[in-house]
Amino acid sequence: MSITRLEVSDEIQQLEATAAHRVLIVEGVIGNSYALDVSRQGAAFVDTSGGSVAEIVNAAGSGTGLFRVQLGQYDCDSIGPLAVELFDGTDYIYARGARVVEHDPYSDLYDVWCRWANDISADDADDTIDVQDRASAVRMTFTKSTSGTVTSWTVTRP
Repeated sequence: MSITRLEVSDEIQQLEATAAHRVLIVEGVIGNSYALDVSRQGAAFVDTSGGSVAEIVNAAGSGTGLFRVQLGQYDCDSIGPLAVELFDGTDYIYARGARVVEHDPYSDLYDVWCRWANDISADDADDTIDVQDRASAVRMTFTKSTSGTVTSWTVTRP
């Protein structure tokens, strides 16, 4: 049995609804399969809440030893440090350094605003924001949804 410790520095928003924003990339052993456990705020490792681990393959379809750790939404429900434990039946990999931060539903919109500041039009009637290019073609649309106190934005591209 071996134990590997890795450092990651990702920030994940609390209760993030968009799965693509709840991902860590962790180095493992090429071809291995791992079970995933999560520690929130320094508590004991427990089964993930809908998370998974999958090896990232290269263009030829071969394993790379890099693994996409998909966290479940409720793995990220407490603000503070987050650590993951990967176990292949023999060896452990621990990745620490990730942090769950307060949910900011406007962070993606702010990034887009900085890049396309003069080309955004909002439509309050249907809770959408269109980002247009200089020729007024829609490049992407943000659609707002609210669940309780959590506001999320879904991005779609034409």
